[in-house]
Amino acid sequence: MVVGSLPPPFNGTRVSLNYLTKGLMERADVSVYTVNTSIGESMGFLKNLWRTIKTMTSVIQVIKQIDVVTAHLLTNRLDSIGLIILIISRLWKRPFILRKFEGRNYLDYKQPRRGICRWVVNHSGLYLAQTKALVKSALNDGAAHVAWYPTNRPHDKMFSNLSRKREGCRKFVFLGRVNKEKGICELIESGERLGSGTSVDIFGPLQGGFSEETFAGLKHVRYCGIIEPEKVAGLLVRYDVVVLPTYHKGEGYPGIIIESLMAGLPIITTRWQALTELVDETCGLLVEPRNADELYNAMKAVAEDRELYSRLCRGVLEKSILYDSKKWDDCFVDYCRSLMNRK
Repeated sequence: MVVGSLPPPFNGTRVSLNYLTKGLMERADVSVYTVNTSIGESMGFLKNLWRTIKTMTSVIQVIKQIDVVTAHLLTNRLDSIGLIILIISRLWKRPFILRKFEGRNYLDYKQPRRGICRWVVNHSGLYLAQTKALVKSALNDGAAHVAWYPTNRPHDKMFSNLSRKREGCRKFVFLGRVNKEKGICELIESGERLGSGTSVDIFGPLQGGFSEETFAGLKHVRYCGIIEPEKVAGLLVRYDVVVLPTYHKGEGYPGIIIESLMAGLPIITTRWQALTELVDETCGLLVEPRNADELYNAMKAVAEDRELYSRLCRGVLEKSILYDSKKWDDCFVDYCRSLMNRK
């Protein structure tokens, strides 16, 4: 059983879970039952209550037919849906795997929420954390069964035929929520300082006071609208570098960075939380958050130094193998079987 939010609407966590469920459904050695907890972007109290009741009912109706229950949740759902699914699993004596999205640490919550989240994590058969930093934190806090499970993408289906040899860097692209915490202000300032012939295209939903008028009159930076997830692969092949100058508090392993690796695009991003686990000097450049000067210098460097750019392109393709969904789907099934054997 896979419990979690599936698209629509589309965002990074829903897309990640969608790839996992599709990958599992294509296998001949497992059967998958999904419980979709997504009911829309706006979540008031009544909608949350209805979603919780609906999830409980769906799980209880079929749990006798299930070998392993898995929940795939954001941090702020551990003490609600996570707690309920864990209790149901224990009552019916089914192994339970908890996979947490994003880089936010449940230990940062205040009591009693922190205590509830800790109980859910510590009583799960296996806790899958998205970043290595979160794995270390949970182990230091006493969790017994913890493993690293990063964001991943299906390399062969999405990008294997799209990576191309790039002779130089002139076209930068940003994909994500267009708001202050994603570093859009710094990106605009840096992009406008670039020389002629360079461009910075921004894709994603406008938030936090940003509008199309924000980009009116700019020379090098353009807002290009929203791109559907299934079209990202075809879009990335048209660009040379992905830029993500984020300082978003919940940042874990952004899907766009994994997709950039698969497409062979170097990444310019920030030394922020677990992003340094994903991007190093072999595949990209790191800058300080909120520092437009450093961001500009990094963009200028890859645009002007062809040797640097070529080296980063080679490094990206080598690193992409680590985040191929086929590998992590196999790993997920192995985890499920291991818990069944432990039971």
